[in-house]
Amino acid sequence: MRFPRAVLRTPASFAICLALCLSGLSTGPARATEAEHTDGIIDSRVASFNVLGHSHTISGRRARLMGDSITRMGRTVKIIDKQALDLIGFQEMQRIQATEFQRLRGTTWSLYPGTSMTAADGENSIGWRNDVWTLVEATTQQITYFDGRIRNMPIVLLRHNRTNQLVYVMNVHNPANTRQYGNQSAWRAEAMRREIAKINELRAAYPRYPVIFTGDLNERESAFCAMTYPAQLFAANGGTNDGATCTPPAKPVGIDWIMATDDAQLSNYASLRSRRIRHTTDHPVVTARIDFNVAPAAR
Repeated sequence: MRFPRAVLRTPASFAICLALCLSGLSTGPARATEAEHTDGIIDSRVASFNVLGHSHTISGRRARLMGDSITRMGRTVKIIDKQALDLIGFQEMQRIQATEFQRLRGTTWSLYPGTSMTAADGENSIGWRNDVWTLVEATTQQITYFDGRIRNMPIVLLRHNRTNQLVYVMNVHNPANTRQYGNQSAWRAEAMRREIAKINELRAAYPRYPVIFTGDLNERESAFCAMTYPAQLFAANGGTNDGATCTPPAKPVGIDWIMATDDAQLSNYASLRSRRIRHTTDHPVVTARIDFNVAPAAR
């Protein structure tokens, strides 16, 4: 099923995408939904997962060591199942990989934008388990990528099925310094400026909706200091920033991030590099638990 291009609800404009589920040829293994704690708080397992784009293992040493992208996507879903993840920000998920993910996960997971937009825009998609989350709205934000070229990166408003809490989820991939493109620090700074502005816009318009932010920022400590205080975000791997003094998380600090506003508490952070993960991607899989410590949003 193709997703329509939706417009994010703001004071100036509004559109809704409802009940968007992806179909496929098979479904993933069943598992219990998230645990309910004695304090009534419901938790969810979130990840930022750079899956290493299809084009990186077409040939050469990586192809020999890791296999092609279809093989690696088979490992990807095994990693997801083993970690009991239900909400993921994917980066470098090229069209062939998104199609294979949808085939493997069937109706148990949804993916936005997935294959519903251009191949380039679909590389950075948000995935969620349909038994844990329901899509309410879907849109994209224009972020500067290599040499300032625009990529549309996803924002979704999800309803947590057990609590009815509404949560905004943003996922991004900011440009790296590479041999081909050179120093991209100015465009990363502009990308983060736009990301911060969007988070603040959402919080001003909908203060009862937590914001979850995932992404490959291609920055380490500097990304933490640039993002956290201006957007009032907290990183899953720790650190403090009061605007005057910034203390990044303990080393090693990676370029893959999970952050959230303070009404979606993050804990149980892990940066995973198992043998299966090393044969799937050149990034760690960064995971955390989200606890919703706020009353359910109005229906």
